[in-house]
Amino acid sequence: MKDELQIMNDPLLLKRYALNLARCIVRFLFYPFRFMSYVPHHVPYQSLTTLYTLPICVSLANYKYKDCLEAAKQGDMAEIRLDTMNLTAEQTKNLFRSATVPLIATFRPGDASDALREEHLRTAIHAGAAYVDIELDAPYLSRLMQEAQMHNCKVILSYHDSTRTPGLRALKRIVRKMQAYRPDILKIVTHGLRPYDHMQLWSLYEIEPNLISFCTGLNSQSSRVFSGLTGAPFMYAAPNDGPPTADGQFTVASLKNVMRNT
Repeated sequence: MKDELQIMNDPLLLKRYALNLARCIVRFLFYPFRFMSYVPHHVPYQSLTTLYTLPICVSLANYKYKDCLEAAKQGDMAEIRLDTMNLTAEQTKNLFRSATVPLIATFRPGDASDALREEHLRTAIHAGAAYVDIELDAPYLSRLMQEAQMHNCKVILSYHDSTRTPGLRALKRIVRKMQAYRPDILKIVTHGLRPYDHMQLWSLYEIEPNLISFCTGLNSQSSRVFSGLTGAPFMYAAPNDGPPTADGQFTVASLKNVMRNT
């Protein structure tokens, strides 16, 4: 609802959304077979019962060190966005060592150097992180994957595009490149601009079952729910009392409500 109001109150957003919707209608009318190629045909949809019991991972960003452990209990598991927290190596170690729910160590690119990102992720792995999220283009990818395997830490290999959703062929090439590393989970998150962007991401489950894939942005929340229906091992949500880590992210409470009423 908040996103819809934002569109209606912003003439530029409204114009862009209307233009994208018009393009979609034109493509469907004049290129129906091409449009239907975006619709996944062999996705192994999970039952609604499975969706109800799917773990929720609360993504924690911009939290103080002393508040992280308590906030993590809002979900079945938690993602610690180290790139948003000014933690020392010792604090990172203590945080992952003391957790009572499984934690994902994530350090997105930004102002921090690659060396600092690698150091904190390695510290988290050694301290007992259940998962480590590593970007596909990270220079330390192979090194950290070996570290994770040695310490019984699962690897989430991730790809993000915050501006658009690449075409289906490009997405499939990305999946195959990621599969070559043999991670435990693949994660592909793009920005949704067109109505059929969600369909392209759903189609990826046909070639990779161990996948978490959804769109961020205005009117893309449904893709998060469908990621759970199409095979994602868990779903991300924002804390009930904290900021979201991406546009369109449900809070833990609202996601549970959506899952109950789907």
